[in-house]
Amino acid sequence: VTDPGRIRFRNEDRYLLHPPMVAVADGMGGHLVGDRAAQAAVDSLARIPWRTVSTADAASLLQRCVAEARTYIVSYVKDGVLDTTETRVNAQPGAGTTLAGALYCVGEANWTVFHIGDSRVYLWRGGELRRLTRDHSLVQELIDEGEISEAQARYHPRRSVITRAIGSYGPCRLDVSAFPSQPGDLVLACSDGLSDQLDDTAIASVIVDVEAEESLNGLAFALRDVALTQGGRDNVTVALMKIGE
Repeated sequence: VTDPGRIRFRNEDRYLLHPPMVAVADGMGGHLVGDRAAQAAVDSLARIPWRTVSTADAASLLQRCVAEARTYIVSYVKDGVLDTTETRVNAQPGAGTTLAGALYCVGEANWTVFHIGDSRVYLWRGGELRRLTRDHSLVQELIDEGEISEAQARYHPRRSVITRAIGSYGPCRLDVSAFPSQPGDLVLACSDGLSDQLDDTAIASVIVDVEAEESLNGLAFALRDVALTQGGRDNVTVALMKIGE
């Protein structure tokens, strides 16, 4: 589910449902440029037959996709755009996108989780929500240094500034990790339009309220709706994938 939110007129988020992969990209860079950047990221992933990819090969293949997306974004940005368009990456001009998602390596029963920027991946397992990614953002660095708390980060005036993205800012590095999966695992990939409006506890509460009675589709819409009722200040995108019991 993706929604422009209650304030913005344009949706620069994109998502990929390409089992056994799910991913979300949040573009930035002004009119049409952010849209193209996010689309380039998900398109590069969509071209790969992920069912045949092993855990050992996933990281290098994901990084190759990111490099391809960056090449496209850089070539798309025309003369003058970099001087006039400011993005969230260290408040510098440019164009780019975040990316976050998970790959289920079918033959090995492993999750490979990947991200760059502040889009996130969560795991719902055994009635508990676990955040699998760590934001590449200014406020996350301040949290890591002990200067602010998680609660303070939600209202920090520079909470939207990210420190890493796929785009025209130089080399981009994707964080990739792998761990064993379990039957019943639910993976949630989302843009910051969800995580900025709902903290982890609130996301877990929605899953508890809805999961037993609704399909994944219903859960995605429920998360979107709660984010909108909390303000909907940004584009909201939620993508879900679950292993059958």
